[in-house]
Amino acid sequence: MSFCIPCQSFGAWILTQNVENRIRYYKTSHDQIRKARDEARKDPRLAFQHHADDHELLEAAMAGCPLCGVLQELRSAQLTDRIQSQKADGSEPFKFQLYPSSTDISLHYSSIDNSEPVDLEIYSGYSVSNIWGSKDCHPTHPLLAGMVDWINVQIKDCVGDHKECKQQVKTYVPTRLLHVGQADGSEEPYLVEKDDDMAFVETLHTSLSSGKAKTPVLYATLSHCWGTTAHCKTTKDTLSERKACIPMSSLNRTFADAVTATRVLGLKYLWIDSLCIIQDSVQDWEKESATMCWVYGSAYVNIAATSASDGDAGFLHPRPIVDMCSMKPAAGKTNCLLGNFWIRPKRTYFQYRTRSKLSSRAWCYQEMLLTPRILSFEANRVTVECRLGLTTEGDQRQTLRWSLPTRRGDFSRLVTQPITSDAERRSAFTTWKRIVSEYSRKELTFEEDKLPAISGVASQFGAAIKSRYLAGLWEGDILGGLCWVSYAQDVQVKARTYRAPSWSWASQLSYVYYLTYVSIIWDAEILDSSTDLVSDEYGQVKGGSISLRATVVAGTLTFPPVDPNVGWYDKKNMFSTDNNETGSVSCPIEHLDGQAKSFSGKVQSWMCNLGDGNVLVLEKLDGNLYRRIGYIWGWKDYDWSCGERIVVTII
Repeated sequence: MSFCIPCQSFGAWILTQNVENRIRYYKTSHDQIRKARDEARKDPRLAFQHHADDHELLEAAMAGCPLCGVLQELRSAQLTDRIQSQKADGSEPFKFQLYPSSTDISLHYSSIDNSEPVDLEIYSGYSVSNIWGSKDCHPTHPLLAGMVDWINVQIKDCVGDHKECKQQVKTYVPTRLLHVGQADGSEEPYLVEKDDDMAFVETLHTSLSSGKAKTPVLYATLSHCWGTTAHCKTTKDTLSERKACIPMSSLNRTFADAVTATRVLGLKYLWIDSLCIIQDSVQDWEKESATMCWVYGSAYVNIAATSASDGDAGFLHPRPIVDMCSMKPAAGKTNCLLGNFWIRPKRTYFQYRTRSKLSSRAWCYQEMLLTPRILSFEANRVTVECRLGLTTEGDQRQTLRWSLPTRRGDFSRLVTQPITSDAERRSAFTTWKRIVSEYSRKELTFEEDKLPAISGVASQFGAAIKSRYLAGLWEGDILGGLCWVSYAQDVQVKARTYRAPSWSWASQLSYVYYLTYVSIIWDAEILDSSTDLVSDEYGQVKGGSISLRATVVAGTLTFPPVDPNVGWYDKKNMFSTDNNETGSVSCPIEHLDGQAKSFSGKVQSWMCNLGDGNVLVLEKLDGNLYRRIGYIWGWKDYDWSCGERIVVTII
């Protein structure tokens, strides 16, 4: 590989920049760092003139320039994202800009037209004397000896020093665990059950009678995407066989990699859902799914197969040198940089974690919230995350939890710190609503898992908030819990299976969100609430109802013939009361629940005033029974004097 002329000049140009002084000056607050970046991006003196346009860049990349290869890959992805809206033709000029960050140096690459920038990371080995900061050379495999040492240090530091990560659930031993066998391969994995393997049981539990605590079992859990292909699982017929031996050759790539990682970490046991739950037993599935809070909460570490899109993909791959390159500085320049340095795309936590296939799965979302520690094997990167923060391979700093774009930090504080005031209690309910909003965006293979897949989180939340759970809502915040919005733009297909009452967000196929988080002066009064459980109080339900006393106005909803993808109905004459008083209300189409979007013309409906502009749109079924079909927020100016205060029961 040889660098093109601009890239050769770029290596020398870097060394002419007064980088060291800039690092020293800007190693301060986040606001100053952000300001420095903005100034650097506007300062032409910091711009390096690279190839004139994308055509020249592509030619250099095809000729073998490694740096241009990196830039071309990123640039192609950038143009693909913009081609529809901005009609980029690939002839736009672009430039390099160098700017400081908090602990190292990054390269900012963007078009002159101010399109979305791409960050590149410059780093080198610890043994190299330089001013670029301490970053390991990219390991060629995620489980090299040095990497394993680093992982174990991060986990042990968390276990020993982080009070935020101390076990918050009772010491729990899963019904079944996979014994991973010997690391040298002399022993194959096999399944163990605590109910019939006494030697296994004795090593797991604390000896209360003697007062001498035995070493607790340390086991890992696995978060993975199932995919569509068949893979090794435990059934009623194969349970005995699994307890005898599970050959590594019978495991899919992701499971085999999880066994390997568990062995290398020095652990004996691993919990994998499809192996540790009897897949064709409804009774066992209901029993075990109700324990997810304890299974993941008691785990030593959760192995996240973030880079594996399915069971066949795996996550322990040799790392190809395709998205990075090494560059040598100009000869004789010893005051700033010695030896090679590497350049590669600098991906953020958000890009790695939230854009992966794993992050799109509902069950995995729950697993990430419950476990105290996550060992994430991402594409070309390993991250250790806990309730305090996260660290990334080759990076000596820790990103604090509060700065991460996730509800994990909010949930961690909730389950680790007691609620001592009404304000904290209200804040807890707000956290739940935000969790619901994130969770509802996740994918489920089976519709009926809508409540079970979040039951572990609900169980921990309920223990913290001391409130009764009602199919996704909480007795202590029922009125606030009713104020969710279904965001489906298109008409929804009717659900194949019953999941929840119409008043629960779990009844929707689309994702939902809440518009009301602040304290509300409610006008409605809750009289009764109940759910008909299948088994676990946090799991599936067969029915449920909420009875409330509220002011209700009967009338007609008018649906103008507009394109539902536009998102808004015409305000004019949308709702008119039976006594011909017209209420003009701005009601986004997404504020109506899924099935209501199929309505056309005029539909008899009832507006139920919850208070302070929050209104439920109801459809009358029989007697005083109603079904929720929508929600309106901000209807504060409506005159409710024409309404009647009655008792309604929503099912």
